[in-house]
Amino acid sequence: MSTTATVNNVLEIIGQLNIEEQSMIAEIVANRVREERRKELKRSVDISRKEYRNGKTESGSVDDFLKAIDAE
Repeated sequence: MSTTATVNNVLEIIGQLNIEEQSMIAEIVANRVREERRKELKRSVDISRKEYRNGKTESGSVDDFLKAIDAE
């Protein structure tokens, strides 16, 4: 059996904890969010590097980029 918690339910439960426990949960959640963002960034960088190695991207200046957009 799967239980789905809503944000409101979670906040209500957290609200029943003492301030130290609430602070600890806030820190844990913040750390988890940062870690997930790092993972997403790493995946994006890995994809970009692979595309660059495979010749699917080009390098250039911002001016080159803007000229290419205008040419389309």
